[in-house]
Amino acid sequence: MNNIASFSIFNSLLKRPIFRLLSTKLYTRTHEWVDNDKIDKIAIIGITDYASSKIGDIIYVDITDEGTVIPEGKEISSVESVKLVSDIVSPIDCEVMEKNKVVIDNPEILSNDPEGEGWLIRAKITNTIDKSKFMSKDEYSIFIQKENTY
Repeated sequence: MNNIASFSIFNSLLKRPIFRLLSTKLYTRTHEWVDNDKIDKIAIIGITDYASSKIGDIIYVDITDEGTVIPEGKEISSVESVKLVSDIVSPIDCEVMEKNKVVIDNPEILSNDPEGEGWLIRAKITNTIDKSKFMSKDEYSIFIQKENTY
């Protein structure tokens, strides 16, 4: 690898929040993801690339207000596309600390980068996460391949 490429990779790592370096992204059977920081008990929640592709071109996003306590399985967002309206549920018990206002103002970001800039909420984890309910990235990839064969 040349010096320019090495610098570019290093530089991009420096721009990533430390949160991303200390976190573990988990996936659900209902196509949400949760990226949790074990140190501060903070999570970022969104929908998967697969879910976004199935929803279609997203034209409107509504997200629960900051300060709202959300039990696992309850709605955190409503996403509207040209095809349908989908309710997005929280995979964990949490309290909304921040909603992604950029996605509200620019819903196409959720279509284009749902597992990056298209996150929905940043939340305080209010209960222990039962990791047995979740899948790793590799397990999720296998899951959606099987789901597509039925």
